[in-house]
Amino acid sequence: MWITMVKTFSGKTAGEKYEVDETTAKEWIDNGIASKCETDPVAETLKGFEKSLQERDERLVKEIRKRISASSLPTIVAKSDDEKPEENFWVCVGKFGSQSSSPAEKEKAYNILANKYNSVSKTSVMSQGTGTAGGFLVPVKYINELQLVEGYEGVAFPDRVHIVPCEVRTVNLPALDQTQTPSAGQSAFYGGVSLTWVAEGNAPSNYTQPAFKQITLTVQKGIAVTQVTNELLAMSPISVESTVTSLIKDASRFNLEYNIFAGAGAGQLPFAGIIDNAATISVKRQGSGAVSLTDLANMWTRLTPQSIKRAVWVMSPTALGQLPLGTPYGSTATNLVMLPSGGQQDFDLRFLGLPILTSECCSTLGTAGDVLLCDLRHYAVALNKQVTVDASPHHAFPSDLTTYRCTFLAMGQPQLTAPITLSGGGTVSPFIQLGSTSS
Repeated sequence: MWITMVKTFSGKTAGEKYEVDETTAKEWIDNGIASKCETDPVAETLKGFEKSLQERDERLVKEIRKRISASSLPTIVAKSDDEKPEENFWVCVGKFGSQSSSPAEKEKAYNILANKYNSVSKTSVMSQGTGTAGGFLVPVKYINELQLVEGYEGVAFPDRVHIVPCEVRTVNLPALDQTQTPSAGQSAFYGGVSLTWVAEGNAPSNYTQPAFKQITLTVQKGIAVTQVTNELLAMSPISVESTVTSLIKDASRFNLEYNIFAGAGAGQLPFAGIIDNAATISVKRQGSGAVSLTDLANMWTRLTPQSIKRAVWVMSPTALGQLPLGTPYGSTATNLVMLPSGGQQDFDLRFLGLPILTSECCSTLGTAGDVLLCDLRHYAVALNKQVTVDASPHHAFPSDLTTYRCTFLAMGQPQLTAPITLSGGGTVSPFIQLGSTSS
C-alpha cells in the first residue's frame, strides 16, 4: 500500500511517499504517522511517461508533414516500378508516427525515410533501458522483507532435554547410581536394592541399600556480539534491530544444541556431548559409509526399555537419504520407515514407531554419530540465564554504533556416566549412536 508520511518516522521523511505492507500502513495511518495515498504514484509516473511519448510522436509527425509541404512533394512520393510496398513514403510515415508500432518497426521506418528521402532528422528511440532516454522515469520497486532460509529449529534444546534452573554458578544433582553390575535376580535400575527370600521367622542373610552419586554442573558463559551503525538502523526500511536480535539469538541457541550432541570443540562450550560419550552405546555399522534398516534395528535393541515411548531418532540429512521410504500401513521391511498419512501439515517420519528428526549437529554420513537414538530427558542442562539479547549505544559511542550482545550461562551432560548392565547380560542406555564398521 502506498502512503504519504505525515511525520518523519523509522527512517522515512515527512511528505514523501512510500510503499509498505498493509499491516504497517494501517498501524501508521491509525497513529497519525502517515496518510493513505489516493492515487498510485507508479501508475501516475507511467501515465505521464505514456503522455510524453504520445506528444513526442505527434511532434515528429507534424515535423515530417511540415518538411513535406516545404519540399517537392511529387519527387518525394513518386513511386518507382521496383519500389517495395513497405518502402512507400506514406507507409513509412505511418509506421514511424504510430503508437502501435514497435521500436524496431519505427527504427526501420526512420532508416528508409532518412536514406531514401532524406526528409527527417535522426531521433533516438526513448526506452527505459537507458536512464537519460527514459529509464529515470521508471521507479524501482523495493521489497521490505529480508529473504533468507530458516535455520535453527531445536531438536533437543529447550523442549526435550532436562532443564535445571541454576541461580548460582554450580549446581549438584543427586542421582541414583545405576552403573553397577547386578547379581542374578537383581536389576541395576534400582541402584543395588534387591529382594531376598527367607523362611518364616528367619532374617535375611544380608541387607541391601541403594547407592547414590552426585552430578556436578558448573555453568560457563556464552557470548556473541554484533555492532550496527546508527545510520543503518535509522534508514533501512527493514527493521535491522529485530533482524539482528533474531539472528544472534538463534545462532546462540544453535551453539547450545551443537554442544548437547557434539560436545566440546574449538570455540564451543565445554559440554559433555552425547556423541562418543561414556554413557553412549556405539552400535557397529553394517556397511562402510552407509546406513541400513538393520543398523537402526540393532540400535533400537540397545535402548533402555523405559525410553521407548520418549526416544527420538536424530540423523544428519545425508543419513536420512539412505533409508527407504514406505507407506503408513506398509508391512514389509522396506516399509518400516513410515510416511505421514495426514498430509504435509502432519509430516512425521517414523521408524519402529519413533519420530525421525534431522539435525546438522550430527556427524557426517559414514562417521560415528551420524545417526543417534536418544531419550533426551536424561540429558541435564543447567541454565543460569536464558538466552537474552541486550543493546547499548554507549559501548561504541564515538563511532556512532549500537552494540548488540547475546549472553547466557549454561552447562550440560548426560545424567548417566556409563551404560546400564542388564540382569541377563548385555547393556542398554538412553543414548545410542551408530558407530563405525569396527566399533
